[in-house]
Amino acid sequence: MSAPTHEPAPSLAAVGPVGGDWPEADRPVRLLIVAGEASGDRHGESLVRHLRTLVPEGRLEVRAVGGPCLQRSGAHLLYNLVDHATMWIADVIKLFPIFWDIFLRTRRHFSVWRPDAVVCIDYPGFNLRVAKAAKRRGIPVCYYVSPQIWAWFPHRIHRIARAVDRMLVLFPFEKPLYEKIGVDVHYVGHPMSDYLRAEKDDPRVVAAIDENDDEWLVGLMPGSRTKEVRPLLPTMLEAAGELAHAVDHPIRFLVPVAKAKLADFVRQSVEEAAERSRRQGREPIRVTILDGGANEVMRYARFALVCSGTATLECLFHRLPIVVLYQVNRFIEWLARLFLTVENVSLVNILAGRLVVPEYVFDRPSIARIVELARPLVEEGQARRHILAELDEVRARVDQPGASERAAFAVLDFVRQERGRRRSRRTSGNAS
Repeated sequence: MSAPTHEPAPSLAAVGPVGGDWPEADRPVRLLIVAGEASGDRHGESLVRHLRTLVPEGRLEVRAVGGPCLQRSGAHLLYNLVDHATMWIADVIKLFPIFWDIFLRTRRHFSVWRPDAVVCIDYPGFNLRVAKAAKRRGIPVCYYVSPQIWAWFPHRIHRIARAVDRMLVLFPFEKPLYEKIGVDVHYVGHPMSDYLRAEKDDPRVVAAIDENDDEWLVGLMPGSRTKEVRPLLPTMLEAAGELAHAVDHPIRFLVPVAKAKLADFVRQSVEEAAERSRRQGREPIRVTILDGGANEVMRYARFALVCSGTATLECLFHRLPIVVLYQVNRFIEWLARLFLTVENVSLVNILAGRLVVPEYVFDRPSIARIVELARPLVEEGQARRHILAELDEVRARVDQPGASERAAFAVLDFVRQERGRRRSRRTSGNAS
């Protein structure tokens, strides 16, 4: 995949006017928002908050199938889909009755409540079915955050095109993919940069990190899902022990715990790693376990081992050198080779169109290989200076503030246009 063209995010005026002659201006704007994962739930919250600044008070009604973030935005939460989020086929099959029940209840709202538009946010396995059902009932669909058609199963774009009336994309290279097949597409930018600018350090986490000049801080970030953390954290801790032994400078490792239910496993893994070190006649590595604190780790750490996923993009915005790790079994690796259309798994490298941060995808890990990739990025030297310069260059392509506000403008402009089309159809029908 070639490096994406650098296209600036559109100005608010370019996205479409919100004011002006709104058809059916006496009716409140009704939106049904559907988000199935924590990241989409967060995007939905930010979208609704910006919509409320653009629509007069009392003129916006939002119902949602999502999670706590959308509920916090003031949307009326119909069903909590985020609590059941999963990316594993076996879990999807196990939870299918729940997903199907939520889908049927959501579909019923198309007729009972009749929203102006359905806004689907990411989560294509569920949301493309929602979008198709909405279209069959004549309800316009705006899709926010494109499925990763550029990474795997690219032919899905035609299915998406049939189900979606307007697509809002986060990355500049996604826009021409949809334009090529005639989809109404708007590049609004990625809201991550706005989130990170708005986030403030948690004083408790900062106190626990206790940064000082005598040691380097290195993050161990094994993800937030149990099925990622359980196999990956022990590997990271073993690599951390070898890295601390190889680097001629004191290192302390930071492990942010994303969910309370993972805390016991993290503590147990750290204790077991320390016991192994003692049996080998080595001093155990210094590890600080944090309650949450992923953002603070990315801000204060010098380097991190990171599970492949959205966290790699957050590290990019924080200008943090990383090695991306992901553990898969042989079958999943075979499927990936069969269906993936990109050479790299990290969003940083996909955005760059080349290898910027090292990646290591494995079935059985080689600790020596992880240390070989990590050590030059921890120590002072040409390799570290080079990756920092590369991160700066890639970040400049996507660090464009105002993404959620542009998305809100695009959604409202979409509703205005769709109301105009409905009015035109009614007028022409009465005339005939």
